Amino acid sequence: MGILLHGILRDFHSEPVPASPELARSRMDEIVARKLAAADVNGQGPHSVFDPSLWKIRRKQIMAVVDEYVNFAVRDALDGFETQSAYLDAALPPAHLGEVLLCGKPDHVSTHRSGGRIDAIRIDDFKYSAISGSTARLLKESFQIPIYAYLAMHALGADKSVRMDGRYLLLRSPENPIVSYSIDETVFDDVRMRVEALVRKVGEGKLHPDPAERQDCVDCEYRRLCRLYGT
Repeated sequence: MGILLHGILRDFHSEPVPASPELARSRMDEIVARKLAAADVNGQGPHSVFDPSLWKIRRKQIMAVVDEYVNFAVRDALDGFETQSAYLDAALPPAHLGEVLLCGKPDHVSTHRSGGRIDAIRIDDFKYSAISGSTARLLKESFQIPIYAYLAMHALGADKSVRMDGRYLLLRSPENPIVSYSIDETVFDDVRMRVEALVRKVGEGKLHPDPAERQDCVDCEYRRLCRLYGT
């Protein structure tokens, strides 16, 4: 499901987003019909085959997601943000953050310009997740989007003072789909220290699980694979 949605949204951003919601939705409908044609005919997904009854449910979820996403995309376009198409399906150039060389492939990078100069960068990452208190907290503590923002800033030659926003778009929560936060040098400093500490631990073989909230382990889908299981 996540792969299907990523493909739909990637194709949608391969051209400038129309300023009209109607035109944007029409284009999205055409992309959805094309991308989901195989699944609609015989349940064939990118890497699996969907059960017909399950596919009816999943297709409705996809349509709810993309319908709401069109509204966000049009608002961004009206606000003057433009997709950086060079990085729609390609990794950002690697860059050093402290001692560590970073690389990454964000789902969507857009910029706002004033007088030909970049004055804002927005990073989007699509997650096939539903919103919850723990999900929102974990995403805000993640260094995935800050790393993408750092790489984008370097790749685009933007100044460190530009406004940078990160957004996780939760594709299974169309009614409350965004976890967002601002990114600045303070965030980069925090990420640098965390990444360097993580790299040191890996180098020393210290790979002990250390969850921030052990209570969350009770319902974790990967509990049986974790060395904390049963503790």
